[in-house]
Amino acid sequence: MSKLQNVIQPQPQPQPQPQPKSPYRNLLRGLVGAVALTTASFGVSAQTAQSQHQCPDQGHYLQVLGSGGPEINDGRSSTSYLLWVDGKARVLIDAGSGSAWRFEQSGARMEDLTAMLFTHLHVDHSADLPIYVKSAFFTDLNHDIDLYGPEGGERLADFIDFIDSLFGAEKGAYRYLNAPFNPDSHSPYHFIPHRVPLTFGKVIPVKDYGELQISAAAVAHGFLPALAWRIDVGDKSVTISGDMNGQTEQLIRLAKGTDLLIAHAAINEQTQGAGQFLHMKPSRIGEIADQTETGQLVLSHFMNRSLNREAEIGAQIGSNYSGKVGFAQDLSCWSLD
Repeated sequence: MSKLQNVIQPQPQPQPQPQPKSPYRNLLRGLVGAVALTTASFGVSAQTAQSQHQCPDQGHYLQVLGSGGPEINDGRSSTSYLLWVDGKARVLIDAGSGSAWRFEQSGARMEDLTAMLFTHLHVDHSADLPIYVKSAFFTDLNHDIDLYGPEGGERLADFIDFIDSLFGAEKGAYRYLNAPFNPDSHSPYHFIPHRVPLTFGKVIPVKDYGELQISAAAVAHGFLPALAWRIDVGDKSVTISGDMNGQTEQLIRLAKGTDLLIAHAAINEQTQGAGQFLHMKPSRIGEIADQTETGQLVLSHFMNRSLNREAEIGAQIGSNYSGKVGFAQDLSCWSLD
């Protein structure tokens, strides 16, 4: 079978239904004029675009809010993912720059979120967190949201310290947003940060929400503290590698038998130096996907050194993995079912 035949496509998103024409349209044209017509046409376009970006209402889906990295010339939002369960956005994984805008485009609501998970605290995975925190004030959110991130290291802050540096009451950069982080405040909701220890050699059970079970594994992203995440919902599961170089077996343990594996493809097979110290080469991604026996593999976190190389990367992965491979775009939806 040709390697290209193994390429899978994201879940088709619902197409907008045609709207009935208003009997007052011609009257409005006459009364209001060209400026009003321009505004109206923009409103219709925005609604149409938003509906095209939404995952189906039934089933389990992982939506890619951001499929890029830290570059600002790749045409993509930075890393972020959203787990949908029967039309509700339940878990946000990472919050890179541009993801908040993609969150809006996806039709997601803060009121439906249960948890936010962070693979690590590089800026392209966490920059939009303050936007989510601020936006919650303007919603009907009335329950707490758990935030999970890794313990610290020499070059990246501990997750609790990171949250305090942003939202701490005394010295936080955004201390005006402290109320939902203060358990003694009268906020109708709170963001509750949790530090996840980097325990190598085993899968880390993080939280059992009943319908959702969340677990993690410490992974090697150079010397930087980083986590891979797995979410089980019913008998379905998705695993997100986060940034890692693939030098340990942690992701294989975590992702064993997962329905969907999201792997970060930030480098090409020829990349040397710091790039390969921080990230997996395509051939290693293929090895891991094969050993986890994942149902489907989707690549994300593209950078210019890995963009527009689908045939090349697909072949390199295919030398070790015979399953289907997908290439993420911003707002693409991938079924777990």
